[in-house]
Amino acid sequence: MAIHVWTMSPSEDGVLVHTKESWDGEPVRTQPEEMQQALDSSLRTWLQSLKQKRKPNPKVDGSGRWRSLRSGPSQRRALR
Repeated sequence: MAIHVWTMSPSEDGVLVHTKESWDGEPVRTQPEEMQQALDSSLRTWLQSLKQKRKPNPKVDGSGRWRSLRSGPSQRRALR
C-alpha cells in the first residue's frame, strides 16, 4: 500500500511542490533501496510533467532550472 500527498504552494520562484510518501508491504520491506529508486524516478517523472504543463511565469528568467531542497525523509522541489 502507498500513500502519496502532493502540496503545491506559490513561491517567489514559481510553485513549491512538497511531496510526502508512505509505503508498506513485502516489496518495500524486502527491497527498500530498489523501491526508493523507483519512487525517486517516479517523482522526477511527475515533476517534469508538471513543469512541461505549467503556465509561463513572467517573474522567472526562463532558465527552466530546478532547485531541489531536502527536508528529512520527504523532498521539496521548487518548480520554476
